[in-house]
Amino acid sequence: DAPVDTRDPRPFFNIQQAVTRANEDGVVLNAANSIDIQTALDAYTINGARMFGHDAVTGSLEVGKLADLVVVDRDLIKLAETGRANEIVETQVLQTLFEGRPVFEAQ
Repeated sequence: DAPVDTRDPRPFFNIQQAVTRANEDGVVLNAANSIDIQTALDAYTINGARMFGHDAVTGSLEVGKLADLVVVDRDLIKLAETGRANEIVETQVLQTLFEGRPVFEAQ
């Protein structure tokens, strides 16, 4: 369940907030409800696909699945594991592929 305070889905902000439980002002809310980075990423990938019954064809990188993915400019797992989860929000998408074809490339 992600915040719905804006029409922009803000995935990197929401992933950061799920891991750190800190809002935009840096105030930590319900710290005991934080989740680890892998659980947060799974919520946006395989678990999202699973909810729609599409996990056999998308949601994870496996042979035979559609190559729907984004390439980002930083390692989100490493950020979280090194105590720098507060930097996840700064993530930029460099490329987006849909069914293996590039549909977006950062300039």
